[in-house]
Amino acid sequence: MYFQFYEDYCPSEESYHSRYSTDSENELPNYEGETCEDSKKNSTIEVNSKFPNVVAFRRDLNHHALMNEFQYFIEKSEPTRFIARCASRECEWRIHASILQDGVTFEVRRLIDKHSCTQSNKCGNKFATQGWITSVVVDKLNMMACSKGFLLGCRPYLGLDACHLKGKFNGVLAAATGIDGNNCMYPIAYGVLESENTESWAWFLRELQRAIGTPNGLVISSDTQKELEAAIGLVYPSVEHRECMRHLYSNFKKQFRGDFFRNNMWDAAKTYCLSEHDRLLDEIAKKRSDAITFLNENHKKIWSRSKFGTTAK
Repeated sequence: MYFQFYEDYCPSEESYHSRYSTDSENELPNYEGETCEDSKKNSTIEVNSKFPNVVAFRRDLNHHALMNEFQYFIEKSEPTRFIARCASRECEWRIHASILQDGVTFEVRRLIDKHSCTQSNKCGNKFATQGWITSVVVDKLNMMACSKGFLLGCRPYLGLDACHLKGKFNGVLAAATGIDGNNCMYPIAYGVLESENTESWAWFLRELQRAIGTPNGLVISSDTQKELEAAIGLVYPSVEHRECMRHLYSNFKKQFRGDFFRNNMWDAAKTYCLSEHDRLLDEIAKKRSDAITFLNENHKKIWSRSKFGTTAK
């Protein structure tokens, strides 16, 4: 599993290699590896551009291709030289880079940077590797600043959710999000899990707790994913646990359809007055008592404003 909060992450060399590449750091004379700082530089690909080693050159070339929405085909990939052309055979774009006399530094010797093809790859580019995606995300999110910003400038509210990763690398991308002073979404932390099981969620929440602690009045909001609920009970047993109303109503309407149920449920969720909340549920009960039974059995977390705690309200 992978969690990002405090530390900048330096992707592995292999994660930047194309499936067509045979080069690695072991093949490079006097190779000392690329630092995280090197991987964050803005990519500049032009004739006479120099790179500390072939891996750094390949990283910048991948980034250049992704930013300009094209793919390339490698004709030669050796420790001392690299030749590639556009994936479209009819296109004029091609590049030739080779090693300098120091035996390490790579330089672009020839480059035709104009594309005569019309191919665009806004998605599905094979060079969008795990390492490249991670470096881009880390550059955009300084996670230490995010943790401090959450503690100093946000209400004590955490929204937890996850989505499945598809493609070459599987798993689940989990995220913790807050709300800032402008009532906008505020990124706090993210992590990659094997699956949405209790153990993985508990690990994510423990890492989150290690970074932000348990702020006074902390509220956690989530859907009704059972493994996540169990993990919250293990790591944050005393916090106020709210349930996402959109997910709740999505389940509710499968059995109780119509404007009557929709209007009364949403009004009951939005009202700040507890007596009004109870009145609306009574209206629902008069029409379908089993609707209230369904809510009590399947949605036991807090979902109405009238029952929210006041610290993060």
